[in-house]
Amino acid sequence: MKIIINYSNTKRQINGDFEICGSKDDLTRVANQILTYTGINFSYGWIPVHFNLPSREPNTPPKDWDE
Repeated sequence: MKIIINYSNTKRQINGDFEICGSKDDLTRVANQILTYTGINFSYGWIPVHFNLPSREPNTPPKDWDE
C-alpha cells in the first residue's frame, strides 16, 4: 500500500501499514470523505479530507515519511 499525505506545503509518502488516531467523529469524517470521493470511476488521485483545503504545491514529489 502506498499513501501520500499532503498538508500545507509538505507531502509525505507512507509505504505500508500505518496507524491513524482521532476522535470517533473525526475518523468517521475521514472515512466518509474517502468513500464519497472514491466512486466507481475513481482509480487514483487526490481527495480532500476536510472542507477547507489549504493551497497545495502542484507537481512536487512527496518525501519519505522520515525524511
